[in-house]
Amino acid sequence: MFLFTRKEDVLTTRSRQEADAAEKALNAAGIRCHRWRQEPIPVGGCGAKMRPSDWQKGLKVENNDEKRMIYHVEVAVEDLERAKAAVQGKGL
Repeated sequence: MFLFTRKEDVLTTRSRQEADAAEKALNAAGIRCHRWRQEPIPVGGCGAKMRPSDWQKGLKVENNDEKRMIYHVEVAVEDLERAKAAVQGKGL
């Protein structure tokens, strides 16, 4: 069962397009993968986790949520070498 197998990251990136391409390459090679994302944990004290764009109405601040995300693509340990070859074959 894939849910309970030990997994390793084959790609860690900040680009959603790279993660999509890696997932497609792995699926084409017949390798089952799991993709997830995380936002870096902000450092600091009171209010460090607040962005002005969240609470200030008229402020024109670019939303950098997508730029902050870190994408992980992971595969089962026994498929790691084949997965690396499939991902590197796509130039990622």
